[in-house]
Amino acid sequence: MPLLFLSDTDLERYATFPQTLEVEELNRHFVLGPQDLALVLERRRDYNRLGFAVQLCTLRALGTFVESPLEVPDVVLRTLARQIGMVVPRDLKRYARREMTLYKHHKLILNHLGYGAFDKFENFRITRWMYRKLLIGDVRPLELFEEAVFKLRDRRVAFPAASTLARLVVRVRERASQKAELAISRRLSTEQVLSLESLLLVPEGERKSNLDLLRRAPVRPSAPSLIAALERIEKLRALKLDGVDLSDLPYGRIKMMSRQGMTVWAYTISQWGPLKRQATLLATVQHLLGRSLSDVLDVFERLMHQLGLSGHYRWLQFRLRNLKDLDESAGLLGKAMKLLLEWKKKQPVARDKVLEQFGEAELTRAVTQVETLTTGADVRDSEVWLSAQNSVWNFFSRFIKVVAFEGTPVNSGLLEAITFLQSESWRVLRVGN
Repeated sequence: MPLLFLSDTDLERYATFPQTLEVEELNRHFVLGPQDLALVLERRRDYNRLGFAVQLCTLRALGTFVESPLEVPDVVLRTLARQIGMVVPRDLKRYARREMTLYKHHKLILNHLGYGAFDKFENFRITRWMYRKLLIGDVRPLELFEEAVFKLRDRRVAFPAASTLARLVVRVRERASQKAELAISRRLSTEQVLSLESLLLVPEGERKSNLDLLRRAPVRPSAPSLIAALERIEKLRALKLDGVDLSDLPYGRIKMMSRQGMTVWAYTISQWGPLKRQATLLATVQHLLGRSLSDVLDVFERLMHQLGLSGHYRWLQFRLRNLKDLDESAGLLGKAMKLLLEWKKKQPVARDKVLEQFGEAELTRAVTQVETLTTGADVRDSEVWLSAQNSVWNFFSRFIKVVAFEGTPVNSGLLEAITFLQSESWRVLRVGN
């Protein structure tokens, strides 16, 4: 189980030699110095000498020992045997038979190279370091495993077996999770626990649990979709879980819990232990409280953009339909003004002459038509949004009730208007109208 997060490639990279060793690698790690050679030659038998040399150079190259000298590449055996002044003995496998011999050799090599053993003290140090890492954030098992390897290398500590270090990583992560889950559960009241457990229930007439329904974000930029998003916020707030303070707990740990709550099936969550289940659900609800408001604002922005485009399109269609009338009215007024400007006599006489030729009713109708079809930008924008007011009224009152608005003193006028629209006076005024 602890090795599940380690792939075959990860295990091959951990304390093992590559299939081929370059000359530079051999010269860096597998050249015996005078002191190394003197320590090697103190062994009595050839297989002990070569086995000791392999262990010494393996610790220097990989940071750990090998169980048998036969696990290293042949080029390493030949290189070391040549430096010792011997050939590779056929009985080399006998080196690993006596555990006491291996233990003594390991101790001598550690002292010779200045390495420390992975004992209880080093186990405690690396465990405490992992806990500190997990307090800052949730580190993935493989990432924590690799960082622990670098930490041991920096401290010149011989690596333990991959399974030993992997089990330690899993154990520390589990304890960190249990500690966070216990801290969260102690902050929940009985009513809040019942609210969390109710998320896993399936409402009557539904095929999904309450958690699945709350996890479903709005998609379409429409008024019904925005109303559903606002109802989602109201349901989340009705759980009364936003007041549970988790700011002193590791952010990465809470984020990991919320990520699980957003992706794992509700039935699977229901099978977890009570502490893990409640902590995961609480982290998920608080994540949804922040995300649901962002979803509402996103849908609102896209919906208003769509309504603006629709209103502008309708206004353009209206303009195109009445373009012929606009041309006729503008032409009539142009002729009248031309005649008025060309008249050299007094203005009252000129006015009578224009009215006599074009007719007062026709000129009045033309002026009205031109004024209607040649509105300014402010009037045009007002008409565009007035055409969308029916769609806006469907969600407006709930929107300003659910969303809390804040702003700088520059926006005080707008905030006062929103406060008035949220008040009972505005509701009475609107109903009266």
